[in-house]
Amino acid sequence: MRPPECAVCGDEFTAPDGRLVTFVERDSDRQWRERVAAERMVGHPPNTEWFCRVHAPAAIELAGETIDVAMRALTATQSAVRQLAIAPRAIDELLHLFRERMPALVGEPAASASRARTTSDRRWTPTDGAQPPYCPYVDLDVTTLTGRLGSVEVRWERAMWNDAEAARRTATLIVEPTLGERCSASATVGDGFEGSAGDATSVLLVLGTPGAALQALLDELAV
Repeated sequence: MRPPECAVCGDEFTAPDGRLVTFVERDSDRQWRERVAAERMVGHPPNTEWFCRVHAPAAIELAGETIDVAMRALTATQSAVRQLAIAPRAIDELLHLFRERMPALVGEPAASASRARTTSDRRWTPTDGAQPPYCPYVDLDVTTLTGRLGSVEVRWERAMWNDAEAARRTATLIVEPTLGERCSASATVGDGFEGSAGDATSVLLVLGTPGAALQALLDELAV
């Protein structure tokens, strides 16, 4: 693994002050991983990068993209990421709220929540010579729903040092309207993340311009 150096600003830092973020695999990334596993090599995955404390939250929010798409967004729209102060909420409670509001955000009745589909994935993060299942990993659940006004996605990501110790947990709500701008809101709890206190958070990161339905939810959450 490469030493900690932010992929956005180039700042070097000690590992606890930043985060290693793994993005969605491209075909080339999958081929690299399979080759490394077959040849029993250790290296820095091409879809994984270090980010400093300043840029890590936005990078985590974009973990559902491939690394090329994410890096373009991070370098082009970093200034468009804004913080929204909210009344403190447990991250599990915020996740439940995001999932509960999915139908309304795409113009569907509450009963349509039964049409939502969830996929789960585990990504191992080999480091310092440790290999699966004895290395950190990231569990990701993605719940999606499409309605007459567009699509909505809720991402629940848990970066784990081991089965009993979480490095961070992130709940992200992404709304992509048929007409309008893609917008996301996310919160992270974990050591070093602003607004994080134990299992609760008091800060949402908002990327993009919210539509009316999402803005109403943000207004409800805001202090």
